[in-house]
Amino acid sequence: MAGPKGRRWERMRQAVGTACLCLAVLAMLFPVITAPRTVRETDTYYASGRTGTPLPTVAPGNVNVNTADLETLMTLPGVGEVIAQRIIDLREQVGRFSYPEDLLLVSGIGEKRLEALRSLICFE
Repeated sequence: MAGPKGRRWERMRQAVGTACLCLAVLAMLFPVITAPRTVRETDTYYASGRTGTPLPTVAPGNVNVNTADLETLMTLPGVGEVIAQRIIDLREQVGRFSYPEDLLLVSGIGEKRLEALRSLICFE
């Protein structure tokens, strides 16, 4: 029943609807696009891949994994000579640790071992 004129109006309605939708999206994004950029300090990279200032440890433990030697790391439960050496090697390769989860990058440390170590370590 719709002739050429009806189809033309239908296409026009679709075009206007699409244009309105695009304008609505732009209106929602406008504050984000025009927001002033904040000046950031130079990013610091850590073993976890996170950048910025590291969060302080809630309850620092006795062993600082960033400065501890092999013997001190071996005093931690479940950390023998091999894992202690892996922690030191990764620390030398990648940089300092900032978060407990950074230790998951060490081969031999999984979620369970990390939970056992969490209250005994610090990152200062």
